[in-house]
Amino acid sequence: MGSADRLTVDRLATWLEALSPVLDRLAWFVPQDFSHDFSVESLDSLEWVLATQLPDFGAPEAVDTGLADSAAAYLGEALMRVGGGRWVWDEDPAGPAGSRPVVRFDDALGLPPMSPLQLMARARDAGTGTVFRAALADLQETVGGYQASHPGWTPTTVHSSSVDPVAFDELPPPDPWLSRWLASRAADFPRWADETGDPREWQFTLETIDGLERLFLDRFGTVEKFSAPASQGFVATASWLLGEILRRAAPDSVFWRYYPVPPGYADAADYFKQVGYPCVGSPVIGRFPDLELLDPRVLLQIVVEERRPGWLRIRMDDFLTPAVPETGSDRMTTRS
Repeated sequence: MGSADRLTVDRLATWLEALSPVLDRLAWFVPQDFSHDFSVESLDSLEWVLATQLPDFGAPEAVDTGLADSAAAYLGEALMRVGGGRWVWDEDPAGPAGSRPVVRFDDALGLPPMSPLQLMARARDAGTGTVFRAALADLQETVGGYQASHPGWTPTTVHSSSVDPVAFDELPPPDPWLSRWLASRAADFPRWADETGDPREWQFTLETIDGLERLFLDRFGTVEKFSAPASQGFVATASWLLGEILRRAAPDSVFWRYYPVPPGYADAADYFKQVGYPCVGSPVIGRFPDLELLDPRVLLQIVVEERRPGWLRIRMDDFLTPAVPETGSDRMTTRS
């Protein structure tokens, strides 16, 4: 996977990871009686909120309050409840959607990706208060037309966040590749710990996360060094350690998962380019009941790329907040 493709994967993964709190943030801006049910009535209300609170949306001088991203997330999720599909990332700044998250509806519908931010701009320009309602009606008409010629068909939505909780028994059985990978990383861990120079530091506790972050900041000055072939064994075992710390912190709700690249695609990069879903071809950590997925390797790459000491601990706290009981020595303290 090239650096540009990896950046796209990272941006989409970051968007999916943040989707639930971004949606929750919408409550800061909407009236108290706003119904967060993704209904057409809620879209009418959202369009009014944008017109009154963000009339300069898209202008260079517009103040970023967080409303635009929250509204885009809500609008996209509402549309997917009708047309199915998944979030993907558009990396073409010159394209109609720009470098932004977009919704790709169920492939059977044959529709182009839709940018919620672009739809918000259309609503701003029209000023009618009915643009979101009309877009939803057009999508319903397309879905209805396809269903008429394909009885029994319903749009498929890719679960991508805590917005759509799924049951444990909805998951496919673990892939055998994952068992082999976990065993190989566990076997490599003693050698890896010796290579770091201080094997006693590496315990399977939440406090170890700070040391792991420091290790990567010191060892990898650039993403290129992190991504170099010679670094991949070291990075893989460190990714396993980070995942195991999370799993052992909440063993009843945090789990390993691996989704192989489906047949017909050359590799994970090819699958991402064609489908737009990043969590294939790499071991990921999931959390029930909301099925949030994290790729430990991507998290460590973000540490190297953004170089913000303390970020990894905060991100892990956010991930574990629904999973770890409020009492107990393994509870992480939220940092501001």
